[in-house]
Amino acid sequence: MLRFVFILFFVFSVLVEGTAQIRLTTLTVGPNEVFELQNTDVMVVDTLILHDSSRIVLNTLKTDNFIHLKKLIVGRGSAIVGKGAPGIPGTVGLSASTPGGPCRDGTTGQRGTMGTTGTNGVNLFLYLDELLVKGNLVIDLAGGDGGDGGKGGNGGDGNTGTRLCQGGNGGDGGAGAAGGRGGQGGNLTITSTYGT
Repeated sequence: MLRFVFILFFVFSVLVEGTAQIRLTTLTVGPNEVFELQNTDVMVVDTLILHDSSRIVLNTLKTDNFIHLKKLIVGRGSAIVGKGAPGIPGTVGLSASTPGGPCRDGTTGQRGTMGTTGTNGVNLFLYLDELLVKGNLVIDLAGGDGGDGGKGGNGGDGNTGTRLCQGGNGGDGGAGAAGGRGGQGGNLTITSTYGT
């Protein structure tokens, strides 16, 4: 019986966490301050005030984020940001070793690995009744940059010559790898009393 109650409590807590939302009468984000949506993708606020250079950072772990507002007051340089994360750079190829024995050419370095793809930007659904702009608002839902490709490894040194043969040439460096693809930008949908 105790085990059943524990399992039921665990399932209930997961469901509550999955549907959690921020619900406030007024939210004021001060100048140069950042407010992050964490553990939720839904924010319901009667009045949201974004002072100069303030930012709302969306939950990038969720594909879609939802902001419901009765009134939005926007200062200069304020922003809502849901950018995708950049890709991981590729690794550098291994450098070649110098072969044993005189007069031999160095071997070629190994190729670098490709950078990974950047993640997609967040889709933002913004519902509002009234908008008061005292400056400007930037909504940035860009996809993340692709990771840089890894550099090729160094070529091996050529060996020294003798009186019977010339010294070996150094090996070619490995090829650099391609960078990863950038993520797709998110979609912005604004719904107000004037329509979508």
